[in-house]
Amino acid sequence: TIVVASWLAWFQVRQREHARERVLRSEQKYRTIINHAGEAIFLLDSAGLVLEWNKTAEQLFGAPRRAVLGKLFRDIHLCYGLEIEKAMADTQRLGQSLVFDFPFPRSGNPGALLNLSISPINAGGESGGGERTFVVIARDVTSERQLETRMSEAEKLAGIGQLAAGIAHQLNTPLGS
Repeated sequence: TIVVASWLAWFQVRQREHARERVLRSEQKYRTIINHAGEAIFLLDSAGLVLEWNKTAEQLFGAPRRAVLGKLFRDIHLCYGLEIEKAMADTQRLGQSLVFDFPFPRSGNPGALLNLSISPINAGGESGGGERTFVVIARDVTSERQLETRMSEAEKLAGIGQLAAGIAHQLNTPLGS
C-alpha cells in the first residue's frame, strides 16, 4: 500500500506540473500574439488601472509597458480629453463592444484622431465570475480620416465640374435645333 500511495502522490504531482506547464505555454502564446498585433491593445480593470500593454501601445502612446502597468489610464496623460471611464461605463451598461473616436493631440499633429474599440470581458471567463475588465484596441486613424476628407472634396469638385459642363452644353445648344 505504501508503494501505491507513493505512486499515486507522484502521479498527482506530475499532473500538476503538466498543468502548470500548459498554463505557462498558453500565457506565453497569448503574450506573443498580443505583442505582435498591428493595433495597440491594452487591458483595463473596472477602475481604469492598466493591467496589460502591448508593444504597439508603447509605440502609439510613447509610453513603455513598465511605466504604465498598475497605473490609472487617465493619470498617464496620454490622451487629454479622453474620457475612458465614461466610455467604459457605456460599454458596461450596454454589455457590448463600442467604438469611439477621440482627439489625440501629439507633437507635430494637433488634429490627430484615435479610434478605440472597448470590449467588456469577465476576468473569470464566460461563466461570469471574476472582476469585469475591458480590452481596448486603439488605432491612429488620422491619415484615414484625412484621406476620406480629401476624397469627399474631390467628389464634390467632380460634381461641380459635371454641373458646369452640363450648363455650358445647354447654353451652347440652340433651343430649336
